[in-house]
Amino acid sequence: MATAAETTSILVLTDSMQRQSVLKLISDNGHQKLVADHKVSFVYKPVKPSRFAAVFDPAKSRDLSIDRNRSSALQMVETQKQNLLDVEKRIGNKGYKVLLVEDNPVNQKVLVRYLKKVGIVAEIAADGVECTEAVFSKPPGFYSLILTAIKPAARFAGWEKEGKHTKLPIIALSANVMSDVQEKCVAAGFSDYVTKPVDFGDLSNAMSKYF
Repeated sequence: MATAAETTSILVLTDSMQRQSVLKLISDNGHQKLVADHKVSFVYKPVKPSRFAAVFDPAKSRDLSIDRNRSSALQMVETQKQNLLDVEKRIGNKGYKVLLVEDNPVNQKVLVRYLKKVGIVAEIAADGVECTEAVFSKPPGFYSLILTAIKPAARFAGWEKEGKHTKLPIIALSANVMSDVQEKCVAAGFSDYVTKPVDFGDLSNAMSKYF
């Protein structure tokens, strides 16, 4: 008849350092056979349902065997990847050039990285002066769109009218969420606006109107 020691499995909640100590303790006390017979299992902290699944539900037939947060996060990542591919297919790699007017280095990196991922070439201007110099130094139509957190829009109105150039679309990045923000942006010469923090879905939809 089998003894309790022969039929009982041991599950140890531990971390990697403690695991080594437990294994040494087992060895020092002559219980190596427990390890050899896979009677001792370790679950690392912090404990999650999926970590117990390897012991109690190896077939993963129960919902709790999958961490819900992890599953949701993975699904979100996949959705974001698909959205990037959709945007790239719609407006990317078609020669569009965006002039990004932003003085915050972190915002610059985030926006330029996004534009690059969807296949849009981006140049950076740190302020209105650099923006104006960049636009006036290039032939009309060089930039497909200006994406800006400041207000250079009115500076181009006379230039466009005088030269009979096609209006250069300018999208404002605004932290203002008041109901009249759209009217104010139009009055200031902007074509459209996207609220901050920037939702890339909203941004891609706004840009798509003018590409």
